[in-house]
Amino acid sequence: MRRLVAVAHGTRSVAGQEQIRALVDRVALRLPGTEVRLTYVDVQHPRVETMTFGVGTVVVPLLLSTGHHVRVDIANAVAGSGAVVTPPLGPDAVLVASMRRPLSGAAAVRRPGDRGPRGHAIRARGRGLTLTLGAL
Repeated sequence: MRRLVAVAHGTRSVAGQEQIRALVDRVALRLPGTEVRLTYVDVQHPRVETMTFGVGTVVVPLLLSTGHHVRVDIANAVAGSGAVVTPPLGPDAVLVASMRRPLSGAAAVRRPGDRGPRGHAIRARGRGLTLTLGAL
């Protein structure tokens, strides 16, 4: 049996928990014959590091950037297992297009410690998102 492991950040918000669970349930309905599991990098359980991965497992980070959780937490959890990790969901033009409401009180997108090309790319994506959503 094929296996897909969706990895979300996790949230304390009940509404947020229900939304991510509903998303993963819809994915499972579209993939008959595939075991679809949900795990988290923070806040909720089960945590990605407690999962068993193997050849044929596809790991999908339900995250918006290739930050620490993707580069470290998920990478360490699947290391040596033969599982394949897809890129995170965004930022992506399709995701940006789906967010039509302007941001209120938009904040700068940057992370301490992300200097150089990676930090520049994150800031550029943040500026693009802000401009696309009409927050400026």
